[in-house]
Amino acid sequence: MAKAINLDGLKHYYQKFKLWVSTQLNGKVDKVNGKGLSTNDLTDELLQKLQNAGDSSFSGNYDDLTNKPGTATQAAPGFMSNNDKTKLDGIQAGAQVNIVETIKVNGSAIAPTDKAVNLTVPTKMSQLLNDNQTVLKSEMTQAIANAVTGKLQREFVDTLPATLQDNVIYSVPKQTGTGQTSNVRVEYMKGSDGSPEIVGDTKVDLTGYWKEDWASAADIDAIVFGD
Repeated sequence: MAKAINLDGLKHYYQKFKLWVSTQLNGKVDKVNGKGLSTNDLTDELLQKLQNAGDSSFSGNYDDLTNKPGTATQAAPGFMSNNDKTKLDGIQAGAQVNIVETIKVNGSAIAPTDKAVNLTVPTKMSQLLNDNQTVLKSEMTQAIANAVTGKLQREFVDTLPATLQDNVIYSVPKQTGTGQTSNVRVEYMKGSDGSPEIVGDTKVDLTGYWKEDWASAADIDAIVFGD
C-alpha cells in the first residue's frame, strides 16, 4: 500500500541523497582531454631519458661496464689497487711520516751511497786523534822504567840478595841480640868491591824529646791546694 510523505519527510530524504552524491563524487577522476582512464603516464623528463637510452642492456658483471674508474694515482682519482690496500693495512695506527733529509757527522754532511750511509766508528786508540797527548798504560810503564833507569831506588827485602844491583838501597830489618827483628831497618848499598855496605838505618833518636810522665793524685792536690 503506497504511503505519502510530508514536508519533514521530504527534507530527510534530501539530506540522505545529498550525502550519497557527495560520497560518490569523492572517488571520481576528472576527465583530461587526450587521455583515458587506463593510461600509464610518464613525466616528460623520464620519457626523454628512456628515449635517449636506446637499445642498451647490462649483464650485471662489473667488467662489462664501460667508462668505469681505473686505479687511483697521485694525479687522478680512482679505485685502490690490491697492492695499495696491502700497504695501507701495514701502516700502524698513529704512524707519522718521518723523513731524514741530511745525515751529518760533527756538522759535516755525509752523502748516501746506493741509498746507504756508512758511519765509521773507531774501535781502537790508533784510529783516534790524540790531541791531548793521552798515553797508554804500557807507554806509561815504559816511560817510568826509562825515567828510573840509572837513578837511585829503594827496595824493601827481608834479607840481602846474593848479588847486589847498582843504584839500589836495600832496606833490611835489623836483627836484635836475641835473633829477633825490630822495627828499625838497616839500609845497604853495593860497595866498590860488590859487597854490601851500611849507608844508614831508620832508627829515630828521641833524646831530649818529652817522655810520658803523668801527674799523680798527690801532684794534683799539691797544685790545687798547695799541700
